[in-house]
Amino acid sequence: MKLVQITSKNISLGKYGSFNGSKLVGKPYGTSFEIINNENLVPFVKEKFEDLSEDIKTTKEAPNSELNDDNTAQNLSYDDILELKKEGLKGNKRGRDIVNEITESSDSFSKRTTFAKAKYIEKKKRKFMRVFTVLQTTAKNLCEFYFSSSSYKIGDLRIDSLSQILNFANIHAGLRVLIVDDFHGLLAGAVLERMNGQGSIFVVGDHPSSTLDKLPQFNFDKDCMNNSISYLSWNNVDSLEDRVFSRSIDLTSATEEQVQKFEMSKAKFDATTQKVKNNRENLMKGDFDALIVFSKHEPQSIINRLSKYIYPSRPLVAFSTCREVLSSSYVSLRQSKQFVNVQLTESWIRNYQVLPGRMHPTMTTSASGGFILSAIKVLDIQ
Repeated sequence: MKLVQITSKNISLGKYGSFNGSKLVGKPYGTSFEIINNENLVPFVKEKFEDLSEDIKTTKEAPNSELNDDNTAQNLSYDDILELKKEGLKGNKRGRDIVNEITESSDSFSKRTTFAKAKYIEKKKRKFMRVFTVLQTTAKNLCEFYFSSSSYKIGDLRIDSLSQILNFANIHAGLRVLIVDDFHGLLAGAVLERMNGQGSIFVVGDHPSSTLDKLPQFNFDKDCMNNSISYLSWNNVDSLEDRVFSRSIDLTSATEEQVQKFEMSKAKFDATTQKVKNNRENLMKGDFDALIVFSKHEPQSIINRLSKYIYPSRPLVAFSTCREVLSSSYVSLRQSKQFVNVQLTESWIRNYQVLPGRMHPTMTTSASGGFILSAIKVLDIQ
């Protein structure tokens, strides 16, 4: 996977080539394209040779024991294959034609088993076919992309853990959700996506200003972003931080341009100060329908400070990659009279290859998807 922004400029996909981004505008998500001559995009349709296992049960297989893992079975020379690749780059040959020519020139291809043929063709396709598929930047696709490329940027949050967090927090349209998100806003974006933009999210973080840089990648409407998301730093949670406009100007000697810049800076400062004040008033109002903790800090201190702002009979959810981080919070919530149904669970998933006659777990997988602490807040009437 590669994350790109569609513009009128050229988009480079490395060895797959490049093309003008405007050619993707108006095309449906999920469409596959083949890059021809680094300019044209041609819709790619799967060929019949991709399914080689229709008659697995009835076909008599040849053993692979007599095959040698060298280039002696390939009648095309190294220079011939390079020439084919050049023809493919120029657009004179389609990728599937190159793959067909290579398989037809192999003396050992017909001697392979059905499984080996399928793997051989798949390998050649990845090497010679410049095909890509356009995917929508949903929470699922973004989570899988970042988890496979740089999982530390999203706190090692795996897709199955993300789905369980949304389930435990009972996220649906029309909610007010309180979130502590220290990992660039992927979780906040997933919550807003699940609510379909109908509701509000209040995010608390370390930085003075919002650092939810993953949110724009969801392609939310600007009005949705402005009206549905509020942010407040920890410094302003318990009490407003003193903000002083330190700049000054000598009106007697300043030029008109300098005065205008000063007034614009002062107006921006006043607007930011008022926004922080309004966001804190929004937090103090409470009435939140869920609290989700996805932070680098010790979760119990966060729960103690923010759980008072959520309604009774509403869920609390915290995620961490380490069980020990959540264990103390689990014990504390179990002993508290304000929470019931306290659970500490581990996320675990196993991906399977599902193909006719060869279903098995994938060869590589992550060891753990992290741990999730969940509970329901109740009203202590004593």
